Amino acid sequence: MGFGDAVKSGYRNYFRLSGTATRSEFWYFVLFGAAMLFLPETLILSTIHLNIDARLAPSLLGILLFLVFFSAIPALITVAVRRLHDTGRTGLWILVRLVVEVILYAFIFLGVVLEFRHESINPTIVPLGTIGLLAFALDILLLYFFVQPSARATKYDTYQ
Repeated sequence: MGFGDAVKSGYRNYFRLSGTATRSEFWYFVLFGAAMLFLPETLILSTIHLNIDARLAPSLLGILLFLVFFSAIPALITVAVRRLHDTGRTGLWILVRLVVEVILYAFIFLGVVLEFRHESINPTIVPLGTIGLLAFALDILLLYFFVQPSARATKYDTYQ
C-alpha cells in the first residue's frame, strides 16, 4: 500500500476498530500524522519570523494546527488498533497506553499546582518518574508490536 492509499484508508476507516492494518498502512499514516503536526507548526513559526501581521497570523494558523492535527487523532488511534490486530494482539494495548498518559498528565498538573502553591515537598515527583518510565516502557513494547510481521490468520480478520 502506498502513501496516498494509506491516508485514504486511515480516513475511510476513521472510527473502525475491527479488522487489520498492514505495516505499510500504519507507518505511512503515522508519517502523515507527523506531517500534519509539523507542517502547520512550521507555517506558524515562519509567519512569526517574517513578521506577517504578528498578532493575527499565528492565531489563525494555531487554529488550523488544532483542527488538522486533532482531527487525525481518532484515525491514528484506530489504525494503531488495527495494526495490533494484524499482529494477532488485542487493541486494548492502546487503551492501556492512553490511560497511562492521562495519569501522567494528571500528576504533571498536580505537580504544577503544588509548585504554584509553594509546597516545600512536592509529593508528585516519585510517582511522576515511575509513571513516566512506565509510559516509556509501554512505548517501546508497542513499537516492538508495530514492527512485527502480519500474523497468518487472526481472530480480528474481517475476511476469514
